[in-house]
Amino acid sequence: MSGADEIARLTETIDTTNELMLSPEIKMMDVGGGVMRPTNAKVLADLAVQMAGAQIYTTVALGVQATRQDGYFSVVSASDADYIDLYRNTNGSAALVDTYPNSKAVKAVKQQVDSATAAIGQIAEVVQDPSSIPIADDEAAIVAVDQEGGEFLSITAKRTRTPALDAVSHAVESGIYDSEGGAVLHAGAEEISIGPLTIGLTSLPGIYVVDAEGSILQDLTYPGEAPVSQATPGFPLADGAYFAPKLVTAAGSPLHINVPSLISNRDLAAGLVASIWSTTTAASTTSNSDLVIQCSDYGAAARLKLRDPMNGTYEHLLDLQMIDLPVASSAGKVPNVLLIGDSISNRQGAQIMKAAIQRNGRDSNWIGTIGGSGVENQAYNESGPLGEAREAYETANFTYASITEITIPVPAGGESEYLALSKIERRNRNPFIRPATSNDDPAIVRNGYVLDFAFYQSRFNLQPPDVIVYGLGMNDFGKLSGTSAIQNYVNDNEGLMFARMRAAWPNAKIIRFLPGLPYQTVRNADWTNKYIPLIRSIMALHKVLANPNTVIVPSWAFSDPEVGYQTAAGTVDPVTGFAVVQLSDYTHPGQANRQRLFNSIAPYISASNLGLI
Repeated sequence: MSGADEIARLTETIDTTNELMLSPEIKMMDVGGGVMRPTNAKVLADLAVQMAGAQIYTTVALGVQATRQDGYFSVVSASDADYIDLYRNTNGSAALVDTYPNSKAVKAVKQQVDSATAAIGQIAEVVQDPSSIPIADDEAAIVAVDQEGGEFLSITAKRTRTPALDAVSHAVESGIYDSEGGAVLHAGAEEISIGPLTIGLTSLPGIYVVDAEGSILQDLTYPGEAPVSQATPGFPLADGAYFAPKLVTAAGSPLHINVPSLISNRDLAAGLVASIWSTTTAASTTSNSDLVIQCSDYGAAARLKLRDPMNGTYEHLLDLQMIDLPVASSAGKVPNVLLIGDSISNRQGAQIMKAAIQRNGRDSNWIGTIGGSGVENQAYNESGPLGEAREAYETANFTYASITEITIPVPAGGESEYLALSKIERRNRNPFIRPATSNDDPAIVRNGYVLDFAFYQSRFNLQPPDVIVYGLGMNDFGKLSGTSAIQNYVNDNEGLMFARMRAAWPNAKIIRFLPGLPYQTVRNADWTNKYIPLIRSIMALHKVLANPNTVIVPSWAFSDPEVGYQTAAGTVDPVTGFAVVQLSDYTHPGQANRQRLFNSIAPYISASNLGLI
């Protein structure tokens, strides 16, 4: 670059600098390369505009005169509560923008804040003692609202509510809930919830951790306290299992145990697994429908296990005593057997049991005043062995606690007349009772009469029974409703029956059995709501009585609820031959089911006579 070029460039720079610094025009100018810079006059003008609002004038007119368009200025306020008023110059007129308070106003606000703080402190003291608020539970003691009238705090004697939380205390339920009603903390009559954790009551002993579906995750039961049931409601074993521990079989006559009949709700039995295994031999069997047992295969002891298909963690176990009748080596003592029952026992019960005993090489002598039926469907046939199995009888008819047309007392001296009556007329008489005397304990008197089996034996010249087969109950449960009512009935009536039998025959062996019920909608409901409570009440009573000469036979599980019950005529498919029918008899097992029931009871009679149970 030449010297002339350098001088020209320097001259241009000086001229540009002079223009920026000395030009009176308020403008932006190009200093080269497209870069824009303000002249000194523009910088001063902009600064004057910005500083205008900081100037305080004595009058509005002076402020307008001293400021440019859109500039701000302040004027000393004429109000005692204000310091200055801020204006903007709008086309030569003053527009009020805002007013600023003075120290007097600030002190007044502070005094209001202090007063409000003191008031809040007084409110807190009231809240700490809700009982001092003389208002109804649902009336608000304190309500605070926002500027729009919305409630943001409400306090009553039993409730404190904010937009975020609601704390409630009632007699039934209390808790703290979020804005959507979700329980942060909830305490009800039977449970307490803390977030996702719920602690609830159960009728079962022990402590359990369960998931959201009720499945048990952990058993926290105190060691040594075995619970009756660890199942969850809705599971097949939720109400426990029902069986009795003594099993007896005769050679070639195995027991059949119906698995669904071991639980309260037979509709939940799908998948229920039952097993029996020996503690000394290799014998075992598992089924979800029918367990077939020959006691001789199992030795003296075995175990029954039920496993819930919905909860494989826990098992229900029962130790069993296995008794297999020995082969008869001699005639031995022939036992006198008294059958006390209802229509189920009357209909071939004694006949089937006597025949089963004979097949095992033994005999039995049946005593009583009414011959049992020996024909399948003829209730008032008397070709079967003697006994006291009476159609339509319930326990309270024997005790005379229930007086009906079938419980007419047989007076002393009227024995011959009674025996001469037809079977149905003898059924209508009660030969077991006598009029009460002043020497009788009032606890055994029912409607002026006393159940007296010694009197009954004497008046008919009967042999004392060695074995009593007792099967009442089918006609009892139907008229009762509720577990407590059934339990009270059993304790009162069965309790009296056994007390009076023991008073007359203290050494007799008593075999207590109950038949099953058919698998049908009405009877399934009866099974759960009435029959299982009946079974449990009978087992509870005899546990209290604790008489070693009484054995409970789990015969409700020896019957097959699917077979042998009478049906009404139905519609027959002309092609397949299948008939669509309904049960006509919900009570009496027949055919194979009747044979199965009484064949299973018969070995208990021989075992009792032999002193094996």
